Amino acid sequence: LAAGKTTGEMQAEGVLDDYREYAGSYVGTDDWIYYIVDALTVPREDREDVCQPVFRVWKSEGARAAVDCYQRLEREQKQEYFFHETILLSIGLKLYTRELYGDACEFLLGCTGLYPEAEYAYYSHFVLAEGFHKLEQSDKAVLHCRESVRLNPDFSEAVEFLEELTRTPGGDEVNYDPTRSKPWQQKLGRR
Repeated sequence: LAAGKTTGEMQAEGVLDDYREYAGSYVGTDDWIYYIVDALTVPREDREDVCQPVFRVWKSEGARAAVDCYQRLEREQKQEYFFHETILLSIGLKLYTRELYGDACEFLLGCTGLYPEAEYAYYSHFVLAEGFHKLEQSDKAVLHCRESVRLNPDFSEAVEFLEELTRTPGGDEVNYDPTRSKPWQQKLGRR
C-alpha cells in the first residue's frame, strides 16, 4: 500500500503467500489482501457496534431473541448501529467452535434469512448443515448443504459433505424430498 500498489497488484504478486496456512476453508490469501486493504483504506463510520446489544440479549434471553434483536435494530435503528452481512455469520461461527450448535444455528438461520444473497451465504448454509448434523437433524442438514452447493458448486467441502449426508451406512442414497419447505425461505423466527 505504501508503494501505491492496488489490491489486484498485491494479489497477483502473492504478497501474503507466506501466510497461506492462516487461510481457512473459505478465505484464501487473496481474500486476506482484500480485507486488509479495505480495513486500512476505507473510512469507517461512527456507528455503534451492534454486537454489544445482541450479546446482552443472547446472554439474558437466548439466541432466538438475540437474532430478533439484531433484526429489530437493523429495521429501526439503522443509523445508530453498524450492520453487515457477515456479523451474524461471525457470531454463528464463534458459537459453533464453542460447540453451542443450537445457538450457532439460530444465528446462521438469521444470517441466511436476512442476507440470502450475501457473498458468504453458501458458507453460512454449510455451517448450518454441519450444525444440524451435530444436532442430529438430518433433514435440515441435507437442506442446508444442498443450498450451499447450489450457491457455490465449486465449494468442495460442501459437495463432499452432501455426499456423506445423503448416503446410508450401506451406501444407498437417502430418499430425500427436495420439494419440502426450506427453512431459509420461511419467515425469520419460524421453524
